[in-house]
Amino acid sequence: SCLHTHRIVPGENNGEYTSFNSLVCCANCHSLIHSGKIKIDRKYLSTNGRWVLHYFDENNAEHWD
Repeated sequence: SCLHTHRIVPGENNGEYTSFNSLVCCANCHSLIHSGKIKIDRKYLSTNGRWVLHYFDENNAEHWD
């Protein structure tokens, strides 16, 4: 499987490849993100220094990973 880098704020909206604006995902998940089946809300650094991604899956279930 191939890994892709996804920008949360797209390049056409001045989104850059930064730690806060990009995530690494498999090609299948990247396709699901671009088709709107997975909705990325935001990525942030928690108080313990761990990256957390807030998103909604295909069933609109909320995740904090």
